[in-house]
Amino acid sequence: MVLLVVALLTSSMLLFAGQINMKAEADYPLDSIYVVPSQVTFTTNNASLGTLFNVTVGANMQSDTFGWQVEMTFNPAVVQIVDAGYTDVSSSVFFENFTYIINISPRIDNVTGSVLYAESLLAPEVAPQTNASLCWVEFEIVSVPSSTVTQLTTTFNITDSQNTVFENSEGNYIPLTYFNGQYAFIYVPPPGVHDVAVTDVVPYKTVVGQGYGLNVTVTAADPGDYTETFNVTVYANTTYAASQNVTLSSGNSTNLMFIWDTTGFAYGNYTLSAYAWPVAGETNVANNNCTGSTVYVGIPGDVNSDGHVNILDAVLTCMAFGSTSGSPNWNPNADVNNDGTVNMLDLLIVANHFGQHYP
Repeated sequence: MVLLVVALLTSSMLLFAGQINMKAEADYPLDSIYVVPSQVTFTTNNASLGTLFNVTVGANMQSDTFGWQVEMTFNPAVVQIVDAGYTDVSSSVFFENFTYIINISPRIDNVTGSVLYAESLLAPEVAPQTNASLCWVEFEIVSVPSSTVTQLTTTFNITDSQNTVFENSEGNYIPLTYFNGQYAFIYVPPPGVHDVAVTDVVPYKTVVGQGYGLNVTVTAADPGDYTETFNVTVYANTTYAASQNVTLSSGNSTNLMFIWDTTGFAYGNYTLSAYAWPVAGETNVANNNCTGSTVYVGIPGDVNSDGHVNILDAVLTCMAFGSTSGSPNWNPNADVNNDGTVNMLDLLIVANHFGQHYP
């Protein structure tokens, strides 16, 4: 005990008991020293870099105590000490009923990862059987787990028998049982995202005769984390044109084929768009809508969309005669009946409407 008192006297000042602001747990065996809480666990759902938390060291002593010293070690790559102190402000709750107490300022070492406390009575008296708190530490989280390093841990270790000791008034060490604290910071994968999208709208051609069908290719995608079933609707301007349901697994996309029946649509230009109706839980709807190109609905056979069916349209059809997609002379607008080939059937439509105009 003499060595402990000398160490305190060389680096401390006389302190007096103050208001109690922390109590220790009672469920530890006699002559034991413990860290509370015994387990500190965080997840990435409730903590982050810079999160602060406290642990306390307490003792349940059957033997009369004249002085104590505690060293706690930890992994400084995981947590660092922000502050440390005694649990009764200027001294420990353990010695709360005594007037003349001396202790050292907590010696914090965030390089090697340790903090040292020591406290002793000065008067010729001892603390009787006592279960109370000694000191506290405020830690800051300085490292966070990730999907590759899913858990970070450290032990709040007080089991060093050379630096964590209790002494009686005769200067003898009191045999102790030690209970360390444990810390864990666990990575929790973020919740999955529900998300569907339309990424492209491509009409088969840009001119269609009123009453004929037009093929429209829509690319639907599932950029979210779940398999989704959703509806995709095609619009001509703001008027419904066609729709269908699709099921996609996470990260996949597909091309959907629609046929827009132009029956009942007035002559004029129509901007095609497609909309993926939101699924349950979806919050990002910015990618649900996609606008394609403009398509002219006109008189069947008006290949050049100038409002007249005349020799110019006949010439364009003849120039593309016999062609299919991929042919050097392919002109999809000359495929008036939308069957994938420019042939005599398309020339007959031009001939049947020859001379008509709008307006």
